[in-house]
Amino acid sequence: MDKESVYLAIDAGNSRLKAGWFASQKLIKKVEISMDETNTLDTMIVSGPALSACIIGSVSASVEEIATRIPKGIPLIYASHELRLNFNNKYLSPATLGIDRLAVMCAASAMQEESAILVIDAGTCITYDILTKEKNYEGGAISPGLQMRYRALGTFTGKLPLLSAPEKPMLGFGKNTAESIHAGICKSIILEMEGWIVYMQKEFGSVKVVVTGGDGIYFAPHLKYANFAEPDFVLKGLHELLLYNL
Repeated sequence: MDKESVYLAIDAGNSRLKAGWFASQKLIKKVEISMDETNTLDTMIVSGPALSACIIGSVSASVEEIATRIPKGIPLIYASHELRLNFNNKYLSPATLGIDRLAVMCAASAMQEESAILVIDAGTCITYDILTKEKNYEGGAISPGLQMRYRALGTFTGKLPLLSAPEKPMLGFGKNTAESIHAGICKSIILEMEGWIVYMQKEFGSVKVVVTGGDGIYFAPHLKYANFAEPDFVLKGLHELLLYNL
């Protein structure tokens, strides 16, 4: 593969679509739009650098629908568990594994050294996925995400208000109803993340922790054990998956 080749990775989530252009193993351009704006994707691609190949991963929209926005002639791969993987997939129902979870394991495998890697991806849902030092994906957990928790309290109770997350996570006790909701959601997510980190350390020994996703970056500075925050880990994983299958 020519080192000057440019590859496009598209991550279609539940509410947002991210597109990342990669050259020489580096992310050189990123665009994020709502899923309602995917009709602008073809214009963005045409106006960008010439592409050698593209990969589409989606947990919501039809990949075929998104593919209609890719100019003809560009080699295209749909992210799937059926592709060649750079790790050993031990998930018992691989067909039901979200493409975002598959992608972060590809990214983790590409960076792995001598320890297990726990990837915490906080978006619409919060996922916890572990890759052992032998590059075995052993599975993980799925939990309600930040906004989902706020909507649940506002929707399924008679008197609690529907709030939005504060600019910074609330880390202490609430002294009124609004503060109590913020504390109950924000601090609980932090404790949940730290609890999973401790659990994985007990199970797998030394564990490197990667925090990704829009809300992951929101919480990462407040975690005791996170090694680093990487907002584009899914895109990087899709890029690795694409290179592994060209």
